[in-house]
Amino acid sequence: MAGLNENHRRHLLLTFQHVDETLSRTYAAVRQGQSDSPFQALKYDITLDQDRLIAAYLNELRQAMARIIHTHGMTIPEPQISALWAFRNALLGISNTIEELRPQYMAGYGPVDESAKADLQTISAELLNILDQLGQSLTEAPGRDK
Repeated sequence: MAGLNENHRRHLLLTFQHVDETLSRTYAAVRQGQSDSPFQALKYDITLDQDRLIAAYLNELRQAMARIIHTHGMTIPEPQISALWAFRNALLGISNTIEELRPQYMAGYGPVDESAKADLQTISAELLNILDQLGQSLTEAPGRDK
């Protein structure tokens, strides 16, 4: 692979980033099956040995891609986006989604009777309160465990 030009190197780096991101997302989704979430999309049917094998091969693949990048005189860019910032922004988006469960928005899906209006107000208020508490806890004392 000697003689790679700048376009080749950029494509190589972007391809490796795409591979890593896809594998990371997929592996995280698979491992979510171990969580207590009632909304899991995947059934966790991987044995502990298979999970360890996947993790080991993913690590080997990542090391190989990093070695190839460095062999060709390239550098892997440092992360520029704060994980906390990304999480806070995700909370904002989720809050907007939950807000749309309020009766005035749900009316777009059909008439909402008074009982349903009360339920929807309660549902959205409860969920928004939890999200607000989480958001507040993230801004109160950075770096402090609660």
